[in-house]
Amino acid sequence: MFDDDDALPEGTTLHGADNHVYTIRSVLGTGGFGITYAADDVEGNIFAVKEMFPSDLCRRDSATGMLIVDDLSNIDMVAKLRERFISESNNIARCHHPSIVRVYDTFRANGTAYMVMERVSGRNLKEIVRRHVLDYAATVDVLSQMSSALSYLHSHGIVHLDVKPDNIILGNDGRIVLIDFGLSRSVGPSGLVSDNDRTVAAVSHGYAAPEQYASVRGAEPGVRSDVYSLAATAVKMLTGNTPPRPEQIFDHPESISVPTIPPYANAAIARAMAYDMTRRTPSVAEFFASFSDAEHTAIIPQPRRRHSVWAVLANILLLCILAVVALCAIDDKRLYSMAYYVDKQAVVAYAVPTVVSLAALCMRRGVAKGLSVLLALLSLSYLLLQ
Repeated sequence: MFDDDDALPEGTTLHGADNHVYTIRSVLGTGGFGITYAADDVEGNIFAVKEMFPSDLCRRDSATGMLIVDDLSNIDMVAKLRERFISESNNIARCHHPSIVRVYDTFRANGTAYMVMERVSGRNLKEIVRRHVLDYAATVDVLSQMSSALSYLHSHGIVHLDVKPDNIILGNDGRIVLIDFGLSRSVGPSGLVSDNDRTVAAVSHGYAAPEQYASVRGAEPGVRSDVYSLAATAVKMLTGNTPPRPEQIFDHPESISVPTIPPYANAAIARAMAYDMTRRTPSVAEFFASFSDAEHTAIIPQPRRRHSVWAVLANILLLCILAVVALCAIDDKRLYSMAYYVDKQAVVAYAVPTVVSLAALCMRRGVAKGLSVLLALLSLSYLLLQ
């Protein structure tokens, strides 16, 4: 856990790549592995800056701002974590997906490492769920974008390993964005993390898969760990309650059943949160497909468009006028080779209201309807006066 003195004070400057200067403004959040700050630069751009700070291994020197490792036996471990943090941050910086936070800069300073990210304006999913739970449809919307983001990451050999409502932002621009890649790791072709060291990895209880805990041996975190966390996040969205730990779910599988969603969605959650990784849903895309199950989605009939009675009557009237115009406009003296010539005035008298009337049917605007009826009456008056 962090104390108030652990965070960098407001106004602290950090020098990133290419001597880009960032100024710390406030603390956005803390976790077992680091602190996230709000920051800006000299041009007024705003960012979120993640500082690697394994609180179990380091402390802050208040005079210099440096992170100090008191136990010399942990120095190599902290150095390894720092280099891994830099490497994974650079990997994320190469990812471009609308639901993945952008990483702009990564650098070393104060005996640790920093990741400069896009500051997403919006609301944190954790805070939203704290006020009210989401219904099934809203949960599907969130999972749709999150499964897309995680599928993209997995296809690029990266796992997040900390998917939870705290790390999901519902942006003001309509995006749903996955943030905080402080625990992300690269995976091999098997989809598992290689060279895994769980003795220093922080876990979010209720969302972390069994294999992410140091006490669980025989399985390594990987793609299916993110599947577990995404399903656990769905439970939180739907119930407002943090799911139990994996061993409790194993003993009481009914503890993650949600009564307000369809049976197939509950089945999808149960499989995605299986304790045994080999029996778990293999991908986030498959989990989302099972949870949303398009075959069970109700098709809402679209209301039929109804034309205005006035517009319909106007067109009927115009059709009648057409017949009269045709008879009145034909001049027997202009008959030539079985072809009839129509009087220009009659054509105008019919064509103008007809065009307006058709516009009334298409546009369904009150003004157009009124003009249609008015011009139809004028046309009729014209014929009667001939």
